[in-house]
Order: sequence, then structure tokens, then C-alpha cells
Amino acid sequence: SHNEKIKTIYGDNNFWNWLRYWYLDNVDYITLMLIDKGYFDYDFNAEAIEKAKPKVKIDETRRKAAWQRMGFGHLRKPGEKKPQPLTPEEAQRIAMEELKEQK
Repeated sequence: SHNEKIKTIYGDNNFWNWLRYWYLDNVDYITLMLIDKGYFDYDFNAEAIEKAKPKVKIDETRRKAAWQRMGFGHLRKPGEKKPQPLTPEEAQRIAMEELKEQK
């Protein structure tokens, strides 16, 4: 019956599911949903899948480096001031000093 189909496809026979079945979903979609619900994998073995998953172990230094690349690596201590961005004059002074060192 239609009520059994609604319960099979949508999980429950409430107003929204009834509305979808009768008015919103087309016949092809409902047929595909019923065909899909009838499929069951008898060869499924959850233990074999868990054994096949690669065991990833990441050391703490690599984890910290990854967090730092994303901007979460350095936490300021209480009372530590936020570093201020360089002013254009300071950046120019540092660049001039590096040029002098290279010559």
C-alpha cells in the first residue's frame, strides 16, 4: 500500500513525507528510492574495513607545525602584548640594513 511505501522510503508516515510522496516527488524518484531500499550488501564486513584503514600516527612536532601554519600555533601568555605591525619607516630601515650587510 502507499502508506507502507512512504514508511519504507522516508522512514515515517507524517504529513511532510506524505506531501513529498503524493505531490513533490515524481514517480521516477519514488521508484528509484524503493529500488535502492531493497539493496543489501550481504558481503559487508565491518571488521575487514577497519583493518584496511591506514593507521596514521603523527608526531607532536608535525601537529604543532600544522597548527602554526593555520595560525593557531602561538598563544600569547597573560600580560604579553600583541606584536605590532611594522610601520613603513621601520620596514625601510630594516631593508636598508640588510642591503648594507649584503654589500
